[in-house]
Amino acid sequence: MRRYILWAIFGLYTLALLNILLFQHPTYLSTGTTYAEHLMERVRLGNYIPFSTITQYATGTPTWPIALRNIVGNVLIFVPFGVLLPLLFNSLYSFKRIALLGLACSFGLEVIQLLMITGSFDVDDVILNTLGVVTGYLCVKFSIFVFAGRRSTEN
Repeated sequence: MRRYILWAIFGLYTLALLNILLFQHPTYLSTGTTYAEHLMERVRLGNYIPFSTITQYATGTPTWPIALRNIVGNVLIFVPFGVLLPLLFNSLYSFKRIALLGLACSFGLEVIQLLMITGSFDVDDVILNTLGVVTGYLCVKFSIFVFAGRRSTEN
């Protein structure tokens, strides 16, 4: 029963994540530009230098509320991914595997966002999303460690 609940939560989480990241109105439809023109503009404006956007946010640019929303939001939105996957798949119960899968999924979503013109590519989003996956994974590992320790002292 627990496994079915976890699968249901994972399915709802995945739908919500895809809705937030991918299913927004493409902006080129309202600007009169073609898909190709808008795509090339998005490619040109993307951030391909690691920590460039994060460094700007660390200085409060453009504003502190926007910086915090972007940093915290990009981390938090992927925490459930890091929590649920190791609970659903025994083969993903290693730091390296979950980190690589989080990196691959985040990178893939950034590319899809770019191609669908619902966002622009930002390597710092990939870094922050991967940090979110790892954070979720570490929360699971810590919880299991604490629970196992508590259990052994009760016996």
